[in-house]
Order: sequence, then C-alpha cells, then structure tokens
Amino acid sequence: MNTHGHNLSLNDQGPQVEIPHTEPRYPGLPVPNDEAAVNRLGPGTHRVVAGFHVSAMLETHSPHPAGGDAPQPSPPPIPAAVPGAVPGTPGVPPTTWPPRAALAPAAESLAPTAAPTPTVRQYRVRGRVRHADGSPLAGSIVRAFDKDMRSEQALGETTTDAEGQYEIGYTGEQFARAEKKSADLIVRVLSAAGLPLAESSVLFNAPVVATVDLTVEGAVARGPSEYERYGAELRPVSQGVPSADLTEQDIRFLAGETGIDALHIAYLAVAAKHEKQTQVSAAVFYGLFRQNIPSRLSALLAQSPQALRRALEASLRDDIVPARFEPQLDAILERLDQLVEKHVFDSDDPNGRIPFADVVATSLQPRGKQVAFLKAYARHEGPIEEFWKSLREQPEFSGPGAVEDLQFTLQLNLLTRSSVPVMQALRGLRQNGTLRSARDLTRLDAAAWTQLVNGASAGDREVLPADTPGGTKEEKVASYVNRIVDTLEAAFPTPYVATAVARQPEIDVRLVKQVLEKNPGVNLNEPLPEDADLSGVAEAERDRAKAAMAALRREVNTFREIDTQRLLAEPGGTTGGGFHNPIRAEVARFFANLPDFDLPNTHIDNFLTEHGEQAFAGIGNRDAVTRHLKRVQRVLNAAPKVEHMEFLLGEGFDSAAAIARASPQAFVRHFSAALGGEAKAREYQARARHIASTMLTVFTSVYQRLNDAMPRVIADA
Repeated sequence: MNTHGHNLSLNDQGPQVEIPHTEPRYPGLPVPNDEAAVNRLGPGTHRVVAGFHVSAMLETHSPHPAGGDAPQPSPPPIPAAVPGAVPGTPGVPPTTWPPRAALAPAAESLAPTAAPTPTVRQYRVRGRVRHADGSPLAGSIVRAFDKDMRSEQALGETTTDAEGQYEIGYTGEQFARAEKKSADLIVRVLSAAGLPLAESSVLFNAPVVATVDLTVEGAVARGPSEYERYGAELRPVSQGVPSADLTEQDIRFLAGETGIDALHIAYLAVAAKHEKQTQVSAAVFYGLFRQNIPSRLSALLAQSPQALRRALEASLRDDIVPARFEPQLDAILERLDQLVEKHVFDSDDPNGRIPFADVVATSLQPRGKQVAFLKAYARHEGPIEEFWKSLREQPEFSGPGAVEDLQFTLQLNLLTRSSVPVMQALRGLRQNGTLRSARDLTRLDAAAWTQLVNGASAGDREVLPADTPGGTKEEKVASYVNRIVDTLEAAFPTPYVATAVARQPEIDVRLVKQVLEKNPGVNLNEPLPEDADLSGVAEAERDRAKAAMAALRREVNTFREIDTQRLLAEPGGTTGGGFHNPIRAEVARFFANLPDFDLPNTHIDNFLTEHGEQAFAGIGNRDAVTRHLKRVQRVLNAAPKVEHMEFLLGEGFDSAAAIARASPQAFVRHFSAALGGEAKAREYQARARHIASTMLTVFTSVYQRLNDAMPRVIADA
C-alpha cells in the first residue's frame, strides 16, 4: 500500500484518495459514500483516517493479551498531512490527540512499575516580523511573555534574521503559576535601541508550537547605510590605501572613478583619522560631519551633547550610518565627553591658533576650572544670558567679577583670533583701569592698536595668526589691525559714530567766500559746476578751494539745519580761520552725555522721553540734534560702516528709502569707489530696499486699520 504516502490536504480529490475509501482494514470506520464515490478527502474521510491512527497507536502501546508477545498486524499507511494535525504526529488533529479516555487502561492490566521521571515541558513561539509593505524587518528585538491578570513573565528574547524570522524556545518551568499547562502568550517587537515597534494580542493557551507574525507600521526597510555603501564602492578602486591616508589628489580620483561626492570621501578620510586618535568608530564621525558638525576634532568635541545626539540620530534615521550604532548612542556620547580635555585643551590647531587651554588660562585657573567651564558651556542650550546666569550660581565661578572677567577674556579671544600676547597686553590695560569692558576697546584707534601689537611681539613670541594676509611684517600688522577695528565697529557702532561726529570738517572759509563772491547763485547742496568762475581765487589755491566747497556741500547735506550764511559771516572766516559747525558740536555733546547709548537699537523718541534731561544737558538746539540722530540711525541701518554712512549722508541720502529710490545702475556707478567697491554698493542698496519695503508694508497695514471702512460683522469678529 505504498501509494498511501501522498501528502494530502482537506478536500483533495483524485486517485491518491482512492485507497482510504476502499481499504478493507478499516473495520467499524465507515467512509461516507458521497466522498468515496468521487475519491475526495472530505471531513468524513478525515475523521476515519484520524480515528484509525488513534486505534492503531493504542493497540501498539497497550499490554499484549495472554499468550505472548505475538506481533500485531501493522496499520495501513496514513496520509502524511491532515489539516489541523499536531506537529510531529502526522494525520492527527489536536482535538483527538491523544483522546484521554482511550489512553486510560484498566487498573488490573497495569503491572507495578517505578515512579516515572518528570519531564520538562518544551514550547516554542516563532514567526516573522514585516514592515507595512511586506518586506522583512531584520535586526529587530523580539521578546515573548507569559501574561497573567496583573503581571507577566519574560519567556525569552531573540533578534530577527535577514528574512525577519524569529524563534524563541521556553519551558513550563518559566510560568509563574506552576499549574499552568500552557502560556498566555504576548510577543513584542522593539528597535535595536529598545523602542517599542509592535505588540501581538494575547494568545491564550498557546500550543506547544505557536506562530505569531507581526507587522511594524510606519517602519521603512533599511538596506546598507551610506557609510557602508561608500566603503563597498571605494574598496575595489582604492588599491588598499587606508582611508586615513588618502590625499587630496586621491580623493579627486576616487570621486571621478565612483561618482561619490568628493566632500563625502573627504569626510571618510577625516573620520578615519579621528578614529585612529580617539578609538571612536569612523562611522560615528562621518555621521556627525554629514549633519554639519565641525570636522576639526577640537571644534567637534566643543559641541553640546544634545547637538551631537541630534546629529547622530539624524544620520541613523537617514541611513547614513549603520543601524547597529543606535543602541550605542549613550556610550558614544560618554566617550566623546571624555575626550574633551585632551583634544580641546591640549591639541594644536592646524591653522596655528593657540590651544584653548592657553586662552582660558589667561583668566581662569586651575585646569579643573577650565574643563568645568567648557563642559558647562557645551552642554548649555538656550539664550547665552541664561548660561552666564547659571555659571554665576556655581561655587567655582561665584567670586566677585569672576564671570565678567571670563566674558572679557572670551571676547578678546574672538577679537584677537586667539593671540595670547595681544590678549595679555589688553588684560594689562583692564587691570590698570584703562579698559572696563569690550566696548572701551573702541577708544583705541588704528595707530594705538598698531603700537600695542608691535609691543606684544617683542622677542621671539609669535603674535599674528599664521594665515594673516600680507607680504611683510608691517603689511601683516596693518591687515591684522584693520580686521580688529572693523570687528569692533560692527559690534559697537555708536562709539565710532560719536568719534566721527566730534571731528569738525576742514573747510577753509576764506576760500569758500572767494568762490561764492564770483558764483552767488551756486547751490551748496550740489557739486560745484565744472564751469564755475574761480577767477577770484589765486591759481595756486584753486584745488584747495574746490576741496573746501566739496566739504561744505557734504556738511550742508549732513546737517540740514545748519545756518550756512551766518557761519560764513563770522569774523574768523575772513582770515582763513577754520569752520565750526555748532550742530555737529551739540550732537557730539549728546554722545558724551550718554557714553553707553546704543544708537542702532534705540527708539530715539521713547528714549528722550525718559532720559531727555541727561541727554540734552548743555545742548541748545534740541530739535536739530534729534533730527540729525534720526537721519544717522536710518542711514546706518542700510550702511552699517560709519565711514560709508557719513559719505551717504554727505551725498544727500537721509534714509534707507532715499537710497532705495536711487537708480541701481547710477548708484553703483557714482558711489562704488567711495563705498568699497561695486559689491558693497549693491549690498547697501539691497539692504535699503529691504528696509524700505518692510516699512511700507507696516505703514500700509497701520493706515488701513486706522482709515479703511470695515463692515461691522468683520469688525465685531
């Protein structure tokens, strides 16, 4: 009857089902005629086959009747797979294997035997974890639990394979209640970092082998990370050269050969170098670089742990670095924190800058304080004012002036580009009372700065940063000083405005009068005409006369309230005396009355309402001073360099709107030389157009609210 070895399923039909229907050795197990007639393995035939197998098994394992151990006839073959069968017992449905009553032999048939050895019940749960799109979720954590009413017991844990499959074995001994015969099973899926992804419902009374498949919604199938893909692509063509040894020429070649972005290959090379220095995986550094974290190691380690974590999480999310680093994030960040002292304080900067320890050491000792300060700064997130406030609350920084002194040192560090000798010279000025704050540095003009820098460079000490432009030492010092002055002016423009306004113009009134006598109708707001009559001026003085007229024009345009006729009529002008503008002098007095006044960021009318008496002390023409301050403020917002602001005021521009109205081509053509080039002229006019456009929008909005008719229903709403 070997033909019975077919693998059959419920409702199969055909010759392979014929033998069970016609087999004479199934006594008392009637096969339904309707199924037998068409050779179909229907429900009735299924019961017959399963029932016969149970009977045969009982006959085989029951004590033999008296008369010996004569062999019994073998049961006919049974179809190999009956739907619903218990695994390991072909053909037997779970509900009939084994029937409890049938397996209970009569008491008199049992011979005395030794006590049976207890067996440990073995169970398994297996299945597959998939993404919502059906693709396998590899590398996820799967945990199985036995659920009770108010508690649960862990049964086992594993990780899904490349196909998303898992299998967990457990025993009955793990059940909290010893009398339980099976688990009430829950299966959970977690990410590599331990974050929950999916959970099954409770499978009550789980079978010996349970199958639980899970789907993770919203998860995306992950292939190799960018870091791994690049490594695989570069390996065959890099001829065994380690990434850390790649030169710029190597990087260009590899980019051309593979199509990988050259910057990304450079990141790989730098990351490999950092790995050799720190024993932190190059993949970690690569992931940080790809999120715009600085590639210089000391600058990278000075970032806040929060910023580093966000960068690594983004690179993990975007498949830039391998997913295996996700559960290691805390350990990675701790390791980077441990590297701060060595690589931030003691490392030499590749651009020749001084190690940070030497900078902070000018005002902060011992080393422990320096490390504490840097870590506190790196870990802070939020407004810088909150950082300094919290720093003052720490015992090591709570002394009088300790935080202020440290702030001043850091400001000097930025200003001097970490030149410790220059910083030490400036700290000397602070200690003798010459300087109280960074704003006081504006008192030093270019000549004073040059003298200070040259004095700091006495001996063999290197003062200037290695990348300072210039061919000679004098050129480098001049470049360095100009940069310092420009930085200070951008940070504190008001002192430079005050210094500029205090300088009276050099105007020879005698020469101006000689020109005006021959040209009584000339417009002082406009340039002197080319055909102006200069016959009343000595030929040797005509160039000086033209310069005096140009300076007067700029003064008249800058100070609109000036009484030119009265000034020119003063006696001092007839003998070649200098020009004195009283409004300019009173504006200078205003700034002297308010040494901490912040012109660009102060609402002038509101300020004068509160502080008018102090501001106008010793000033006669308050209205003229106020109007001039407003003109300066408006133009300074468009052209923040004081020299350029003065020039534009002298050319008749009294606001950003006036600059914006000028023809762009004409503005650049006429003024680029005085404003530092075409690019700067275009920048100023673009700023002016933006300011004017913003103000127009605000004005229009306010005007409409105040004057436009509005339906009542809208107004009420």
